[in-house]
Amino acid sequence: MEKPDKELYCYKQALSQPYWIQRLTDNFSLNSALKLSFFVYGFVVGASLWYLMDFLLFFLPWGLRGMLCVVAGIYLGRRLSDLVVDGKAFVFYLKDYLLFYIKYGMREESIYINKGQIYHKPRERRTRVI
Repeated sequence: MEKPDKELYCYKQALSQPYWIQRLTDNFSLNSALKLSFFVYGFVVGASLWYLMDFLLFFLPWGLRGMLCVVAGIYLGRRLSDLVVDGKAFVFYLKDYLLFYIKYGMREESIYINKGQIYHKPRERRTRVI
């Protein structure tokens, strides 16, 4: 007598759900919940732009630079928090791509990859010309 297969609970879907934030303090809460990644991406983008604008657009007043950084941080933070590439969040996809490039892409003249298999390119024999 065969036992029926037990259906297992998939933790990947539960753990990949975003953290939603609505109440910031006891006295202040947002009208609608926002993803935690929105705040992280927004802060990173805004701080990076502030640093770049300090060198590139130093002639602009700091208030205008600050406003541009906040607006760009909010806009790009919202876009990046919703971006999913190959079933992964943007940061994890970018990390995997950079690791792949460092490991294999920098050796493109000595190896090639075909259907997941790594092959070494044959070295050219140098002959003497007299």
